[in-house]
Amino acid sequence: WTQNGDTCYGVAAVRFRLEHEGTVTFGEPEIEIGPTQEDIENSADAALAALSVSQKDPRAVGRLTCVMQRMKRAGKSFDDRYYAAAPGIDLTGDLNPPTCYKEGRYGENGYDYHCRTGPDAIESCARHLTERLVEKVQRGVTGEQLVDWLLYRDDDAYRGVAHLHQMHSSGSAAMICTGVRTLLMPDIAARAKRSDSLLGCY
Repeated sequence: WTQNGDTCYGVAAVRFRLEHEGTVTFGEPEIEIGPTQEDIENSADAALAALSVSQKDPRAVGRLTCVMQRMKRAGKSFDDRYYAAAPGIDLTGDLNPPTCYKEGRYGENGYDYHCRTGPDAIESCARHLTERLVEKVQRGVTGEQLVDWLLYRDDDAYRGVAHLHQMHSSGSAAMICTGVRTLLMPDIAARAKRSDSLLGCY
């Protein structure tokens, strides 16, 4: 910006390159980060239309319909966080499976998985939906492709919640990582109670 022929850098002109949509005026710049309200509503509508004609897993489609309705209603304030906390492969009976809330490292007994501590136990498992959904819709994917992509995210969210619930209800609470027991599980429970949260559909 300029004032009386001078710029904030004292040179003839300054060109700003914004990575996100926004405007720059005299004073503090106002930058809108991420998708706009309209982007979110349009993307949720596109997803709802695709889900309404899908013949795939009706339970998953029902959960995703719930998510898209909440996203459309809440817009930019929608809490789109979920946790891909389940092991990536079926390791039934494995008492120490590889998961996002554990980190692998070598020890005396070879390669093993150890609990992450503090906020890292949450952030390492956190995923978000809204911005990536908008990107998919704006890229022009077909309805079927959009549903397949959403089903993959639903599987992550659903298995994450089911995995933690199973651990809690199995009576093996002492074996659960401290970060999961004191941070991740309470966070999921709190978000699930909110009407503007993705996890409220799970």
